[in-house]
Amino acid sequence: MSRASKLRSGMALGGLLCSGWILSAALESSAEPASAPSWRRNGLTAQMVGSAVGSAGDFNCDGIADLAVGAPFAGTTPSGTLTAFHAGWVGVWYGDPTLPPQPNEPPDWFVWGNGAALPSESELGWMVAGGDVNGDGCDDLLVGNPATPAGTAANVRAYFGAAGGPDTNFDWRRTIPAFGAVLPFAYSGQGDVATGDVNGDGTDDILVGVPDASFGQLEEGAVFVWLGGPNLANVVDAPANPDWIAESNQVGAKLGFSVASGDVDADGREDIIAGAPDWDGTLPNSTDSGIALMWRGSATLASDADGTVANAAWSLQIGEQNARLGWSVAVAGDVDGDGFGDILAGAPYYDNPFTLGTQEGTVVVTRGASPAPVTDIYSWTHFGQDRGWLGWSVAGAGDVNGDGLDDYLMGEPRNNADATLHGRAHLLLGRATASWGPNPATDVFFAEQGIPNTPHAESYGESVASIGDWNDDGLPDIVVGSPGIDNTGAVFSLDGVAFVYLGDGTASMPLVNGWGGAPFATRSATAVVRNGIVTLKGAVSNGTADLLFTLPVGLRPETITYVAVDLCNAVPGRLVIQPSGTVTIQSATDFAAAQCFISLEGAKFALSATGFTPIALVNGWTGSPFGTSPPAAALIDGVVHLKGAIGNGTEGFAFTLPPAMRPEADVYIPIGLCNTAKGRLLIQSNGAVTVISLNSFAEAQCFTSLDGISFVPSANGFSPLGLANGWIGGPFATRAPGASILGDTVYLKGAIGGGAIGGAFTLPPLMRPPSNVFVPIDLCNANKGRLFIQPTGEVVVAAQTDFAHAQCFTSLEGVRFPVAEPMGLADLASGALLVAGLGGKRARRVRR
Repeated sequence: MSRASKLRSGMALGGLLCSGWILSAALESSAEPASAPSWRRNGLTAQMVGSAVGSAGDFNCDGIADLAVGAPFAGTTPSGTLTAFHAGWVGVWYGDPTLPPQPNEPPDWFVWGNGAALPSESELGWMVAGGDVNGDGCDDLLVGNPATPAGTAANVRAYFGAAGGPDTNFDWRRTIPAFGAVLPFAYSGQGDVATGDVNGDGTDDILVGVPDASFGQLEEGAVFVWLGGPNLANVVDAPANPDWIAESNQVGAKLGFSVASGDVDADGREDIIAGAPDWDGTLPNSTDSGIALMWRGSATLASDADGTVANAAWSLQIGEQNARLGWSVAVAGDVDGDGFGDILAGAPYYDNPFTLGTQEGTVVVTRGASPAPVTDIYSWTHFGQDRGWLGWSVAGAGDVNGDGLDDYLMGEPRNNADATLHGRAHLLLGRATASWGPNPATDVFFAEQGIPNTPHAESYGESVASIGDWNDDGLPDIVVGSPGIDNTGAVFSLDGVAFVYLGDGTASMPLVNGWGGAPFATRSATAVVRNGIVTLKGAVSNGTADLLFTLPVGLRPETITYVAVDLCNAVPGRLVIQPSGTVTIQSATDFAAAQCFISLEGAKFALSATGFTPIALVNGWTGSPFGTSPPAAALIDGVVHLKGAIGNGTEGFAFTLPPAMRPEADVYIPIGLCNTAKGRLLIQSNGAVTVISLNSFAEAQCFTSLDGISFVPSANGFSPLGLANGWIGGPFATRAPGASILGDTVYLKGAIGGGAIGGAFTLPPLMRPPSNVFVPIDLCNANKGRLFIQPTGEVVVAAQTDFAHAQCFTSLEGVRFPVAEPMGLADLASGALLVAGLGGKRARRVRR
């Protein structure tokens, strides 16, 4: 593999508003994502800094990866010199062990789009990439100039790397033909550029996507490949004359909107990946559903037949109208450790039929194979928030957590979790082949709710990339573009991101002191983290001491945390989780150490109070008994989480939740009170929260821990549960039962009344756990119980005292359990085909 291939990172295009910034994250062990940027490089008005980000290599040949940034709407140079309207610029910050640089430090090298050879409105900076295309051992910078004025040909040029950096005069350029007529409302020119050694000669080759190319069909799109080598000629304004070309042969398909390379079939040559987001599929209702394609690298590529959809080695369609699969593509690297590169493809306008969302977007992951993956089969899927546009950008991230498996990035620039359209970037970790089947259970967000003190609609995540090891500390660094910020643009750097999870995104906790795993047929103890909320999973059996396990760094709370659990059939208990990560079990009856088996399914806690709103207590209630933090609440991905604890009060009414965290209808959450009593929180639609004794439903004034309590305030997106065996819905004024998947967790809602036998309802297929799950509940005022949730989806109400079936009413509010495959549509192991989804609204990307 070439030197550049080892340094290469993904790159994505984009930009929604006339502004932008770049965030980069330097990865270190044993640290969490920083909450504020450590470096900012301000842009100037309307520059759209961050539309393209990437590393692409070592341009000054000092052995350290460099950062490349595009600002296609800039009308000035980075230093403020006036150029021309939308001339654009590309800047490079050289890697250095002393990074990050000083605030607002200008790039070490830049070129701008102005002058006779590069006219006004060239929008230089939509595309950047890099690799050693001339074979001299230094990486070269590839820059696309896609949007020249009407009737003027676009071009791609290379600036050859050298000791001290490239010259600002390009060393190679090829002209992309102007194709004349365009389709109505078509976007023009914004293609993609990548490098990779596709003919296996040890030198990187140049791949350019030309989505508005019109050969036999208008705007069918094309991919051009020029083979690299020492004889790569510099012929100014030379016609394209690529060594190999692929075209879609379909009107308006826009092949080449995204391109990438990587060794998917493990033959030592990188393969050509491309997307055609406006491809009309062969399935019903699949106009503009999009397609992703792969052609195998070849030693004889220059003489091979031109690429077409028909002769592609692999293709993927998802069969949903207007989904636009292929808007982004990348090779993630080997995320499962089987020796093959794995393919990412984004469809940002995908409407998820299982949540009835609109333009949530999806990213599809396909495992590499020899001689190629199976057409229209994929392995993992990820879905975004409603109108979040997940999949606008994708990229390989390198092995950020050092577990030997490559990781990957996804951009969701319209994520609106905090009602600000900040956007998000998701980092997902590789996993071993043996555990491939389910979706990764966790991702890590940089600047989860957007960068502090910035305006709305930042489009964070519109471009994502790994820049290699920018600060030369032995670990890869990550860049995220946000071109919609502040109408000026800036470059940010975040230091200190660490990932402590294993390859499947889950931390496995070794049990100690005689504790064993998997009572009642569940799996052993594991933990995942998402958005700062840790979820425990599995079960543990009796031990010889109360110390159960130690959580790994990154999953440890800032303060002592108490999470209610149930012990040994009938005894209530709690987990005591220390900032050191140690987890002990206490009997809640007397706070004594316990060695009693327990189900961990659905136990959750917040890592810190960051992002939580403090709760003002009333009626003599006080905060923070037994050493926990004061009470607080947060709304995260549609779920209200409580934190801290409250002490004794003078009446049951304890506090009021902020308006955004109030349920649509009354909610009852089981809790434990005053060591021995069982109770519930009554949370009303006006936000009032009252502590109730479960034995008599009377108001209680007894202290309780709020850690781990969560509920979903709205029933939107919940699927009704059809009850069976005489069960009825809606006791104690709650709504009828329903279920929904939010993030990595299935949440139940509502309540059920008494039945004839224990089997109460069956969960829909996508909400069924891969193995038996036991979730503690409260029954009939005073009795303890559990829900027994089986892989078939059947949910049985069991009395916890003897595991017998119960027919006793219970509240389902707050009941949750993690699932290993949230909303996945297909699985490689099952051989299932991707099915057509619901039709969506047409949303075409337009040239700005």
